[in-house]
Amino acid sequence: MHPQLNSEHQHEGCAELMGILKDCHAENPLMRYLGVCNDKKLVLNKCFRAEVRPSHCQREQNALPTALLVPSPDLQRIERGKKNMEEARAKRGELEKKWKEIEQES
Repeated sequence: MHPQLNSEHQHEGCAELMGILKDCHAENPLMRYLGVCNDKKLVLNKCFRAEVRPSHCQREQNALPTALLVPSPDLQRIERGKKNMEEARAKRGELEKKWKEIEQES
């Protein structure tokens, strides 16, 4: 069972949907593994996300501007990769030109 379903006091807006999902699981103890209750679970997940979204939006408003943030190592790695790819393509182009010259001379 989901930990969220054991904490109805935290999700008062979704309590009815939690009850519906619990009832579905109780009525279909084996069939629930085959997806009988998936539609009810999706509706419940949407309800949970809707409850979390307002606090998440408030955190985004209080966050630092992106200009003040230091680039993450992943972004630095991606930039290095782009630079290396461009250099490799340039070297490859020069190599292909030399091979064409050699082929034309022979």
